[in-house]
Amino acid sequence: DFIDRPQIVLQKPNSPEVTISEFNRWATDLNAMIKNTLIADLKSALPNAKIIPLNFGSNYQYVIKINIEELNGWFNDSAHLKINWQILNQRGIVLYSQNLQYTALVEKNYESYAKAQSKLLSNLSKDIAQKISKI
Repeated sequence: DFIDRPQIVLQKPNSPEVTISEFNRWATDLNAMIKNTLIADLKSALPNAKIIPLNFGSNYQYVIKINIEELNGWFNDSAHLKINWQILNQRGIVLYSQNLQYTALVEKNYESYAKAQSKLLSNLSKDIAQKISKI
């Protein structure tokens, strides 16, 4: 919850130390940006699939449910993404579930941090696309 804000928030690994930058902000709402990034990456990885956000009344074959447990990082250190994700069928039955952790190096600036987090989301998309293509 503490990172769900317009400002970029850094958290030192294995520490409660947090830095909130008033002048360095995400381009848009963080949740929307994560969802849009994942959808775009999945569309790229699965060009023959119809990838859409889940809406009430949507007709779908599978639902991908993603729970972000950790999204943080620190300058001159690394960015971290810890998630649990699932593939569900139309009846809500879990077909596949996995816990994953990703890490990427971060230099000493906000641009590097944002690029590292984008890379981690891209890695997640590739893993999801790989599993969906096998179902």
